[in-house]
This record gives sequence, structure tokens and C-alpha cells, in this order.
Amino acid sequence: MIRRWFLLIGLLLTSCSNTGDGLKTAEQFWEAVSQKDYQQAAAYTLESDPLFIQSTLFFYRNYQSELGKPQKLKDRIIIPTLLKNTDNDKTLKLFTIITPFDGGYRVAYKTMVKAFVGDLKNKLDQHLDDGENWLDQQLDDFSQWLEPWLEYQDPDEIEQFSI
Repeated sequence: MIRRWFLLIGLLLTSCSNTGDGLKTAEQFWEAVSQKDYQQAAAYTLESDPLFIQSTLFFYRNYQSELGKPQKLKDRIIIPTLLKNTDNDKTLKLFTIITPFDGGYRVAYKTMVKAFVGDLKNKLDQHLDDGENWLDQQLDDFSQWLEPWLEYQDPDEIEQFSI
């Protein structure tokens, strides 16, 4: 019985340690983004693609990140994230997704973008009337443009998508 308690306590401590390590990776990623060091930010992601990070965060370059409490979901760590604009009071809500990689953790950045775009599209769909299909078409076009970026790319193939 006592052995089971020690095992349970050990599992809880390991779980807390894992979310702490994942949170540290997220903090390092967002710090590099805030410094506009996309090469360094990419080093914390699974994809290691600085151009994709820079292009998807271009409109959010004046935002500061605020990380919430990490939650473990299967093998991933999900961190509620607010991006707050330093020039006005606009706030963007998203999730930083951390996944195990090579004995450490990395940001699953393309998965984050897919989730964010999908959520944004769902929210806009709720507010659009049937007669306002133009914006819906624009989002579909944007989603199609992103599709090649969101799939895993060999570093040698990434150049073909450069703007």
C-alpha cells in the first residue's frame, strides 16, 4: 500500500516536471518571437521554419505573449496563450501546443496555426449571414494557400513556397 502511494507521488511529480519543461520551451519560443528572432524561435519548433513563423505572425509583431496554466493532454502540453497588442488593447487568444521531441519538448507550431485558423473560421461563420460569402471565400483561399506550409516539409523543399 505504501509502495503505491510512493509510485503515485512519483508520477505526479514527473507530470508536473514535464509541464514545467514544456512551459519553459513555450516561454523561450515566445521570447524569441517578441525579439523578432525568428531563426531562434524556429529552433524551438518541430518544423524549424523561420519564414513560416515570421509570415504567420507578421500582423502580430507588436503583441506580447502571456502564457496561462499548462494542461497535459495525452503526450502534449496545451498552454492557453494571450497575445496582447502593445499599441492598443486588442488581445488574441490561442493555444501554444508543446509536444515531446528527442528527449525534450518542441512547439508544434503548424498544429497551432491550423487550430487557430480553424477556430477563427468557425467564429466568423457564426457571425456571417448567408449573403456574406465573400469573407468565407477569402478564408477558404487563405486556408488553401496555407495548406502546403502546414504539411511537413523537407528543408530543401521549403524554398519553393517562399514569397
